[in-house]
Amino acid sequence: MNPRLQLRRYANRENRKLKAYERKYAKVIYSILDKQLEEAIRNIQHGAMFLDYDMYDRLSDLYREVGVDLANDQYDALTSFHTKASNFFLNQWLEFMTNYILANMGLRVSRINETTRKKIQETIAIGNNLGMTIEKISSFLRQRIGTFNRYRATMIARTEIAEAANVAKEKSSQDWEQETGENVYKMWIHRYAKEPRLFHHEQDNGKAIPKSEYFLVRNPKTGLLDEMMRPHDPNVGGEQNINCSCVAVYVSEGYARRVNATK
Repeated sequence: MNPRLQLRRYANRENRKLKAYERKYAKVIYSILDKQLEEAIRNIQHGAMFLDYDMYDRLSDLYREVGVDLANDQYDALTSFHTKASNFFLNQWLEFMTNYILANMGLRVSRINETTRKKIQETIAIGNNLGMTIEKISSFLRQRIGTFNRYRATMIARTEIAEAANVAKEKSSQDWEQETGENVYKMWIHRYAKEPRLFHHEQDNGKAIPKSEYFLVRNPKTGLLDEMMRPHDPNVGGEQNINCSCVAVYVSEGYARRVNATK
């Protein structure tokens, strides 16, 4: 089979899977954001407080589910769909994602919830400046934050699912590399977006590069090139990562040679 056609079929299957996860978890996240809003309204006289644990728990579920699933798909793709990953690897990836959650989820959730708190506090301040009563401020919060939450739930789901997928696929490629002793290459896949980052779309050029090399990605804010090991590289800023759904695909050296030779 033509290697580019093979890649496109794989990318299309993965895209359908990621879209399904985005729909699933956007609903879950919206429910949490709505619950946080109602909790903040109940505590409006005490600083509009709400707790973080619901978001932490559900995003942890997301990382475990998406991570193990996408790690498995990536491993199978590296073996040209002929060999399934053993239970050893499935258990190892679950353990890896659990450790990733323990190391990173607190900060990720804290940032998400801090944005929610700032938006709520900003809305309360507007209401106070307009001389609104507590009841009217509550109604104003439901209107203003409720609309904001619908868009934001989708953005959070897209960002976190792509992060989970990229972290897990990188780990899966490492395991395949160690298991086979073969070199791994990588390709950047730009997924569809209503407002695509053209500087990410440029990376989806059908060429594979060695896994150890950087993708050189334009940064429109600085005018410089960001060195990224993969989409959602934690060493670059939010301009490259927030609301990004791009993923890396890892391929064998033999496949890389074939695809790079294809015009």
